[in-house]
Amino acid sequence: MNTTVDKSIIYRHLPLTLIRHWSDPQAQSPIWGEWLEGSLMHCDVTGFTAMSEALAKSGKEGAEFMASILNQFFERMLGIARDWDGIQMKFGGDAMLLYFGGVDHACRAAACGLDMQKAMKEFGNIPVTEENYSLRMRIGIHSGRFYSVSVGQENNLLHYMLLGHDVNKTADVEPMAEPGQVVVSNEARQHLDQHFKADQTSHANIWEIKRHNYERLPVSPAQQNIAINENLKRYLMPPIASGNIATLTGEHRRTTIVFIYILHSTELLASSGEAETLRQIHDYMNFVLDGIEKYGGYLITSDVSEHGDKLLIAFGAPVSCENQEENAVRFACELNQKLDSSYLHLKHQIGINTGHVFAGEIGSSARREFTTIGDTTNLAARLMAAADVGSIITSAATAEKCGDIFDKTALKPIRVKGKSQPISIYKINRMQEYEKSTLPQENTTPLFGREKQMEQLLGISRSTQAGHCSWIYMSGESGIGKSRLCMEFIHQLHNSGWLTLSGICQSYTRHTAYRAWYYPLRKIMGISLNDNNESAWQKITKTVEYYIPELDVFSPLIADMLVIENPGNAVVKSLDAKTRRDKRLYTIICLLEAVSKKNPVVIFFDNTQWIDSSSKDLVTEVLSLTSSPILFCLASREKLDSNLYHPQTSNLTEMELTELSNQDAKQLLDYYQVAPDMIDRIIERAKGNPLFLEELARSDTTSGASLPESVYDVIMARLDHLDTMKKSLLKNASVIGQIFDSAVLNGLPSAAKEFSSETGRA
Repeated sequence: MNTTVDKSIIYRHLPLTLIRHWSDPQAQSPIWGEWLEGSLMHCDVTGFTAMSEALAKSGKEGAEFMASILNQFFERMLGIARDWDGIQMKFGGDAMLLYFGGVDHACRAAACGLDMQKAMKEFGNIPVTEENYSLRMRIGIHSGRFYSVSVGQENNLLHYMLLGHDVNKTADVEPMAEPGQVVVSNEARQHLDQHFKADQTSHANIWEIKRHNYERLPVSPAQQNIAINENLKRYLMPPIASGNIATLTGEHRRTTIVFIYILHSTELLASSGEAETLRQIHDYMNFVLDGIEKYGGYLITSDVSEHGDKLLIAFGAPVSCENQEENAVRFACELNQKLDSSYLHLKHQIGINTGHVFAGEIGSSARREFTTIGDTTNLAARLMAAADVGSIITSAATAEKCGDIFDKTALKPIRVKGKSQPISIYKINRMQEYEKSTLPQENTTPLFGREKQMEQLLGISRSTQAGHCSWIYMSGESGIGKSRLCMEFIHQLHNSGWLTLSGICQSYTRHTAYRAWYYPLRKIMGISLNDNNESAWQKITKTVEYYIPELDVFSPLIADMLVIENPGNAVVKSLDAKTRRDKRLYTIICLLEAVSKKNPVVIFFDNTQWIDSSSKDLVTEVLSLTSSPILFCLASREKLDSNLYHPQTSNLTEMELTELSNQDAKQLLDYYQVAPDMIDRIIERAKGNPLFLEELARSDTTSGASLPESVYDVIMARLDHLDTMKKSLLKNASVIGQIFDSAVLNGLPSAAKEFSSETGRA
């Protein structure tokens, strides 16, 4: 944290109150709370959402224009705030929360608010496409004491937020203002002097500031004089901390937004004091941060509210997320479960929505944050407000993408602000016991262009059936057809009498021991989704006694893998950790060997780029059974790393799937009865990727204006994993076209030559 770049990132993205705390040599613990006295100003801007929706139709150009307007606006407003020594605490989308401390805090806040409203005239007529848009702002100010806390993971991410009655009161004052007004609470008015004229509004104890002749005080010394503590980097989103979001350029991207309303923190602070409130909000935020880290989300911000505290979480921005709707709802369900089983007095309600948002860094050159703006974000907030305490409400757009993974109930459509028609909503009750690939399903769509690979796979299966343990490692990019080919292959083996076992690795199971083996072992034991814990335990003991009776004492070790409660026994309880692991592996190896003597076994693991280390170790151990008819089929987006697998068998076949030929692509499109005049256009767009071909054929999207969501998600995932320089270059080069002279890249930013040589295009 000693470099100039790191220091500038800290100053631009974190409030000065937080930086000042960590400049104190006495500051040691990452978990702390302290009171701030002064005035809070909440500014709510209207007009940006409608503008964002209009500009979304213009793609990248619209996103850049949106970012430009946002940043012009915040540069102007935060410049005024800086003149009055106001500290930007939070961006709530297009809203601002400013803190004024020290001498005459309420006077400076009120004067700042009036100056900001005068400057709003500069944004009263913004031409966008064929329409003109006007920005307007409501400003509310309240004076009091605000409890600022640092909470989160002890050794990783932290979050800085404001709590307490006076924080909630600030959020309650702002809606009392009309657009263009600055209103203050009675507490703030009492701090104003004769330089201000204030009139009573129609709301009790709310005053409108009309004008002032208050003279501006000199601003505080330059903030760059404050020392930087290395812990400050922990308050940044990882992509920002790593420098992967380097500019103010935004983008419109498909995102799933989770809004959480945390309740009862204010009451807890009043009744139980600072220490207990800090402890409980810290534990709650640990649940949140652990969950979003597990499921691939990002905590965008926390925001003030009239009755509690709000969290805005995004899945799909700033970095893409696999199965974003499913992961977002899984996160919410798991958070619900953790809160319900905790000692915490805090409660929450959750709203989730999916769609396109403007996503990017907004603010001034001196202070900015990453945020999401648009109707999708607003609707998620409306759903949060409509949820009962302890419940999760999602839009139809989110719920329908999750399929049958969750037990959900369709509720009566609701009317929300900004929507002319009622919104279909669902209540998420719980996660289902569900697995996409527990049993091979026969595909109704023919398999195109993989005849040679299928012939090779069947040849390997014949060798395995003769008693030679083998494994296949199939790699290729997302959408290239690895899962489709493997499942077709496994279905054929299933029909030939093989025992077929399959499981899928997920990004959120990477750190869950033996998770890849969960469903294969349940199938061997005959455990169904309808079995209760007692029934499942009985099936485990019977299966082990049948196949390997000499090892029945180790049945609890298998039950533990499957998260099934069991009585255990003295032998197992006496084992140390290493011996338990060794006995578990040995028991499963012997079990698979015995099972394979009755029927040859094929075990398919999909998405093994996410396989957990314990599952991988077990794969390696099973492959030591060189004379058993067991075949592993591992599919991964990554090429085989020999350092990760050390099987004793040499019966390995590496297969890398590549794009379909134009002839095979045409056969696939003919099957979908695509119009002849559209075939070449789809082939050109899909570039031989089977997923792209099928989705484009189904959607008949060929104009380039939009893409099916499945295709969009795959493309965004690939783009987001490029380094910052290449990503920036690719965005610039995309304006030129798909084919261009490499010399054109010389006029673009650095890395052009490297990019040109890697692509091999000229």
